Amino acid sequence: MRTRLSRVGALLQAGDVSYRTFQTIAYRTDLITDPEVMADVDARLAAVIPRWPAMTQGRLASYADRIVARTDRDAVAAAS
Repeated sequence: MRTRLSRVGALLQAGDVSYRTFQTIAYRTDLITDPEVMADVDARLAAVIPRWPAMTQGRLASYADRIVARTDRDAVAAAS
């Protein structure tokens, strides 16, 4: 949380996102290996997550995948 998703993790600590949301984001970004790409995705997610209303886990995963795909198409997790 501190190294991979520091900004999203800060939102979790502040209570701005739920643990379920953080867990979904962590899973959907797990395939990103480039630290610069990860930092970009973390920043993008942190900017939009608080504005996302409560949603199903599938829809949240889909939104996260879109952001991941914009920076690293190969890192999009397979549908589970």
